Amino acid sequence: SNWTAELLRRRYGVEARVLYPPVPGHLPTIPYGEREKGFVCIGRIVPEKRIEAIIEVLGRVRERGHTVHLHVVGGAAGNSDYVRFLKKHCLKHHLEWVSFEGRISEQTKKELTVRHRFGISARKNEPFGIVVAEMVQAGCIVFVPDGGGQVEIVDHCDLVYANVEDAVNKIDRVLSSNEVQTTLQEYL
Repeated sequence: SNWTAELLRRRYGVEARVLYPPVPGHLPTIPYGEREKGFVCIGRIVPEKRIEAIIEVLGRVRERGHTVHLHVVGGAAGNSDYVRFLKKHCLKHHLEWVSFEGRISEQTKKELTVRHRFGISARKNEPFGIVVAEMVQAGCIVFVPDGGGQVEIVDHCDLVYANVEDAVNKIDRVLSSNEVQTTLQEYL
């Protein structure tokens, strides 16, 4: 990403050419209007991915009247304590709208992603964010935190958030308007 190239230049004096990685594979096509009004979060389930922040954001979005749900997809990568913490949190607060899918096959991941309208990431300063690119390729409207290469992928101020409150407000605005969703989906 340009973000990573700038870090290399600033810290080490290295000039790097940006070459974005390809997003592999063919995806089934499901018209946007036929997709579930839910979110997918894909990647390793580790603390730096800040899954608890995503749950907080979407919980607050639900408090505003949007009946969205969340699928968390990915392996624990040796962080089973973090996964237990997240699941315990969801049980304690009766968050039945959060599903932990765990590690699933590439085909199942693609099928799950194309059945949903939205994607979300909370990892700050992600060097690139290939799963963000995969969700965009699948036709999802994807929200990302400001900073890192993932901002270059979505490249739209309505999809980049500064903090939890900003994320809640931006997602609420998008969910409240089919016209805005259509515009963003076509843009991506």
